[in-house]
Amino acid sequence: MNIVTIHRVLFIIFAFVVFVFNQLNIALTHSSNPYGLPVLLALIAIGTIGISHGALDGKIIWESSNDIFRKLRIYSLYLLLSFLGALLWYLYPLVGLSILLFISVIHFGNSDLYDPKGMKDITKKTWGFSVTFMPTLFYKSDVADIFMKLTGYMFSETLMTLIQFITALTIAIFFLNVMNEKITNSKIIILEMVSLVVIAAYLHPIEWFAIYFCGLHGIRALINGGFKVFPDILWLMAFTLPVIFAVYMILGETGAFIITDLLVVFPILASLTIAHMLLRKIIKIING
Repeated sequence: MNIVTIHRVLFIIFAFVVFVFNQLNIALTHSSNPYGLPVLLALIAIGTIGISHGALDGKIIWESSNDIFRKLRIYSLYLLLSFLGALLWYLYPLVGLSILLFISVIHFGNSDLYDPKGMKDITKKTWGFSVTFMPTLFYKSDVADIFMKLTGYMFSETLMTLIQFITALTIAIFFLNVMNEKITNSKIIILEMVSLVVIAAYLHPIEWFAIYFCGLHGIRALINGGFKVFPDILWLMAFTLPVIFAVYMILGETGAFIITDLLVVFPILASLTIAHMLLRKIIKIING
C-alpha cells in the first residue's frame, strides 16, 4: 500500500473511533447548547491545524526561483489575492461564501482524489460537492444558521432542501462512478466516503468539518505535497502559532467567546484558498 492508501485506512479507523466515542458520550456530544466546547475546539482546529497545511505555500514560493526579486513578486501577488478575497467577503459576504463553496467543490475533489490515476473529472467533482455540503444531509437547519451568521442572509427552507437533495444525489453518483471506473483501491475509497457520511449523521456540522478538513483533506494535501517532518514542520509552526495566539486573544483569559468571532476562520479560509489554488499559475507567470 502506498502512503495515500495507508492514510485512507487510518482515517476510516479514526472515523469509526469517533463514531464509537460519540455513541458512548451522546449526552455530552448532543448538548442542548449547539456551541459547546467540541465546536469551539473544532473551530480552533480548523483555524490552526486545518488551514496550516497551506503554510507550505511559503516553502513552494521560496523554492520557486533563485531570484529573490521573483520570489518577492510571487509572494506579493499571493498576498494581494488573499487580501482581495478578504475584501470581497467584507463588502459582499454572500458573494464571498458562494465563492468559498464553489472553489471548495473543485479544490477538495482535486486534492483528496489526487492519487488515483486516470480518475474521471466528474468523480472528483461529485466527491468535492459531497464533502462540501455533506452536513446538510442531516443538519440543514444548523448549516443554514451558520450561513446566516457568516453572511447575514437567511437561506430559505426550499433552497436548503434542494442542496440536501443534490448532495445525496452526488454521493450516489460518486459511488456509481467509482465502481464503474474500476480504479485502484475503489473499495477503500468507497469506505472512506461511507465513513464521512456516518459521522456526519452524529456530529455538529462544524465538528464534522473539522474532522474532515484536518484529518482527511489537510493531511492528504501534505502527502500530495511531499511533506517532510523536517524542515517542513517549521513552515507549519510559523503559520500555526500566530493563529493560536490570535485565538487566545479573542477568547481572553476567561475563555468566553461569541461563536461569530471564531467563524472568521471561514472568510480566512476562503481568502487563502483562492491564492492557494492559483499559486502554481502565479509562479508560471512570474517565471515565464
